[in-house]
Amino acid sequence: MGPGRRRRGALVREWTADAGADVAFEVSGAQGGVETAVDVLGVRGRLCLVAIHSRPREVNLHRFFWRELTLVGARLYDRSDFERAVSLVAEGAVPADRLITKIVPLTDAPAAFEALEGGGNVMKILVDCTDEAQGAVQ
Repeated sequence: MGPGRRRRGALVREWTADAGADVAFEVSGAQGGVETAVDVLGVRGRLCLVAIHSRPREVNLHRFFWRELTLVGARLYDRSDFERAVSLVAEGAVPADRLITKIVPLTDAPAAFEALEGGGNVMKILVDCTDEAQGAVQ
């Protein structure tokens, strides 16, 4: 177990008086995220898997057994959600042109992440990874 996982586990134990978390949401899509989520759950805790994992992951099944954990998958959208979204954009009910704050070339990606983390009036920044990105709309 890496030092980051130990720290997070210690924080959860401290916050919960050693009971562990009732629910953990795994949103990273990384092995470390799965391990941390399982490690911090208390008895009869629930792991809600939100991230899309591109490959199978190892899971501590002994901990699942011993703590009587539950794994729940969360599929965020279904076809009707997309159909409704398309209708709202087509009707003009959603100001789609205002959802993208700006488009930046790949070389500006670090600044784009800083802008997103800073909050304020930034909704979405698209990173153009093509060679033509130098002339991207700003």
